[in-house]
Order: sequence, then structure tokens, then C-alpha cells
Amino acid sequence: MMRTARYFLLVIIMMVWYVMIAQEKKFALPSVPGMLTEPTDRANYLAVHYWENFNFGDKKLIGNADVTEQGFSNFLSIMPYVTKKDEAFAKMYDGASVNSEMLVYFIDLTSKYLYEAESPLYDEELYIVALNQLLVSPNVPTEEKERLRYALATSMKNRVGHKAANFSYVMKGGKRGTLYTVKSDYILIYFNDPSCDGCKKMKEEMISSPAINKAIDDGVLKVLSVCVEGVKEQWQVQTLPIEWIDACDESMTITNRELYDLPSLPVLYLLDRSYRVVQKNTDIKKLEVFLTKKSRGR
Repeated sequence: MMRTARYFLLVIIMMVWYVMIAQEKKFALPSVPGMLTEPTDRANYLAVHYWENFNFGDKKLIGNADVTEQGFSNFLSIMPYVTKKDEAFAKMYDGASVNSEMLVYFIDLTSKYLYEAESPLYDEELYIVALNQLLVSPNVPTEEKERLRYALATSMKNRVGHKAANFSYVMKGGKRGTLYTVKSDYILIYFNDPSCDGCKKMKEEMISSPAINKAIDDGVLKVLSVCVEGVKEQWQVQTLPIEWIDACDESMTITNRELYDLPSLPVLYLLDRSYRVVQKNTDIKKLEVFLTKKSRGR
């Protein structure tokens, strides 16, 4: 079984390699020594030496989608197979520091691809790895590090696998509760502002989702809808499915105390019965895939 797993890992790495080779006219890749036969060793070598042929001193490459940005995207795509992530990011940022504009560009690419929820490569844990390397780099200006420290502190809140922060809420009838009083195998927190168009769209997607509705009907999921903008008229008049907990953070504590990372509304968090984060800043598709798999496993 171990040999089979190693074989498939090698196949995956080689597939990524061939895709990169097809783009080599645009981005020159390093040659992985033939003596490295273990998949992890090959992946580590490729990641650590990935940027060796890239001309960080060429300012024309700043903002170049075909070369620099595509190269960065491919770099991230091999990270799941890399164990030397710290070293790989450190080498990349060290190279980019040949001029301040290039370094800022790579910092921006990092946020765009790893932090923005719409990114197909969104990975907050990897973003934390990158931020830590930037913060120990002597080449990053002090004022930029202040922004990065804030980004790191924000990302460290309510991480996947960690217990989510508790908060209080009030319902329309005046009944009060807290997150930790909600009991279910899984809890879906829907942070929203009823007046925002994106929230209205997500609400309708959730209401019409077969996977979400089945999980609710099976008694394994509760939806906690939280208006984070205080007691607004739009919250008072909005209608939600009767099965949902229709709540409001009347004192806006979640926002004012920054208990959760809410870059833009709406935001979804999926928790387990112990209030540990299963999915953070997730989307309907990822949520449905997870719930469908859990349903089949029961």
C-alpha cells in the first residue's frame, strides 16, 4: 500500500511538472537532479530552487500575467507535496527583494492567491507560512511589516481545527443565546448584512441547496444566521427558513472586537459539535461537497 501511495504521488508531481514544462518558454524551470527519486525530495528541490532562473531585477516582469503571475500560481500548485515550505517561500522573497517594487508585487500576489476567498488556490494555512517568512525577512520595510503582522493576527483567529470564538446574539422575539448553546453535529455560521446584495444571493443559494437542506432534515446541521450590523430594519423584516436560527449581534461585538475575520460579507464558517472550525471563509460548493460526503458515510 505504501508503494502504491508513493507511486501515485510521483504521478501527480510529474503531471504538475509536465504542465510547467509546457510553459517553460515563458518561465524557465530548474532541472531536478536525476539522483532524486523520492517524490517528496523532487518536490522539495523544485520548490526551493523554483525561482533560480527568474530575473527578479527585470521590472518588466512586474504585473506580467503570463510569466510572473502564472509562475507564481504554478509554484503554489506544488506546495501540497512540499515539506520545505518555509525554505521555499524564504528563497522566493529573498530573490524578490532585489528591488522594492518587485517585493511588493510578490507580497500582493501572495495575498491575492492565498488569502482572497475567491481564489481557486485559497489556503489560509499556507498564507500563514508565507506571512511568517515575510516577517522575519530583513528586506521587508518596517511599515509593511506592521500591515503583515495585522494580517497574520487576523489569519490566526478561528483557524481550521481550532475552537471558534464564542459570541452572544439576540433573536427577533427577544430570546438570547450564544454560539456555544447551539447543539448539532455541525453548525453553519452565516455572517451577513441583510441589506448587502451578496448576502441576499448567498441566502438564496443556501435555501435552494439540496445538500444543506438534507443535512438540516437529517438533524446533523444547524444554520446560525448572524446579522453583524446591529439591529437593522432589514434584519427585522427579512424572512429566513424556520429551521434556521435568525440572530443578530445587537452590540456589534463580533465586528468591533474583531472576533472573526470578516473581510467582506457574507462569510461562512462550518463548525463541528465541539465548535472546532471545519471550514473557514468557505463557499457553497465546498460546503456541499463536504456535507454530501458525510451523508454518504452515514
